[in-house]
Order: sequence, then C-alpha cells, then structure tokens
Amino acid sequence: MYAATVGQASSLSKNFSNYRQAKKNTKTQTFMASTKIKTSSTSSSATATPALKAATAAAKAFGGQRYLVFLEATLEDFYRLQEQKAEFLEQGILVMHSPATLEHEKLFRDLLTEMHLFVRQHDLGEVLGSRYTVVLGNHRFEPDIVFISINNPGKFTELEFIGTPDLVVEILSKITRDYDLNTKRRIYQQHRIPEIVFIDLPQQQVVIDFLEAGKYRTRRSSRKKKSSARC
Repeated sequence: MYAATVGQASSLSKNFSNYRQAKKNTKTQTFMASTKIKTSSTSSSATATPALKAATAAAKAFGGQRYLVFLEATLEDFYRLQEQKAEFLEQGILVMHSPATLEHEKLFRDLLTEMHLFVRQHDLGEVLGSRYTVVLGNHRFEPDIVFISINNPGKFTELEFIGTPDLVVEILSKITRDYDLNTKRRIYQQHRIPEIVFIDLPQQQVVIDFLEAGKYRTRRSSRKKKSSARC
C-alpha cells in the first residue's frame, strides 16, 4: 500500500482523531447553474470569466453559507480561472466550492507536512498540495494531497501533472462528501490510481481504496470499528 510507503497508513487515523466533527448546525447548500457558460475571447482577466462571475454570485446569494457550485463550462473556462480553485469534469461541468474550514486546513497542514518530510527524507518522489492540478484524461482535479513516486511515468508541467498519481488524499466535508465519494472516487478508480484515501470528517472515519491483484479493496478505520471489503 502506498500510504504505508509514505509513512502514513498507521498515523492517518491517529492524526484524524485529534479533530472534532463539524458542528451539526452547519448549513450547506448546493447551487446548480442551468445556463450554458460561454467564454469571451476578448478578455484575459480571470475575474471576467462567466464561470467565476456565476460562482461569485452564488456565494453572495448564500450570504456566507457553504456551497458547492456546478456550472456548465468549457475547458477553456477552467484554465482562464487561473488562481481560483476549481475542478473540471469531461462532461463540460466546472465544479467550485466555498473555502475550506479551519478543521480541514489544520488536518491538511499536518498530513501534508508529515508526508512531505518522509518522502523528501527517503527520496521517494513528490508530495503536492491542493492547488496543483492533476490531469486524468479530460478531467481536471485538485486533490487535497497527491503523492507521485520517483518512478511514475507521468509528466510534470508548471501548472499540472499529466498522468496517474500513486496516491491521492481527499479530506471530506459535509458539502463535498457526496461529490468526493461518488463522482471523484469513480473517476479515480477508472484511472487506476493505486491508492485513494478519503478522510471523512462528517463520519469520523478514514476510507482507503487500494488496488490488489487488479481489483480495488476498501479498508475503513474509525473510532468505533475497522473493516475491509472488496470494492
């Protein structure tokens, strides 16, 4: 298992248990854009893209509440967003959501730091954070943490990694949980990522999908019980 390779399998649950479940009264909403996004060819400013305008409008409409935005868009829209965190599905859907919570960022910081130090010490490859794009076919994702081994045949560019990472970590929140565990999980498995780690904050558990003899197996670890099953 690659999580063990980067020194994290035994510590994921331990680190995770240091953080409390988000408050039950946290409100989340989903904004579905029904209008087809058209890209203007005359503006190079990220703030001028229709997709970003729509996402900003949604955020204002929710009055500070957390949101997950699905917009009909093009791959060109995705790249023109530049510094704005977003993901792109090959069906022509741009996915954007509200900023991460304090709980999410503390856990992200600790895991990224530990993994980076271990990988650098043993010269195993690269560990990158959530603002670096991973290209999987026509999909564009920004996993919370990605590990790419030194022998990985994929290609690094200034803005993205083209190929299949060795390990991805997703830290789930109430608003992103379904999207991460269904849409992204399915695509990650289709592209045969050897190990996929979901740190499920709402359910207080760690879910690890890993390839074994060509098939995915799933291991769950929580404060209450542990289980392993074929996927």
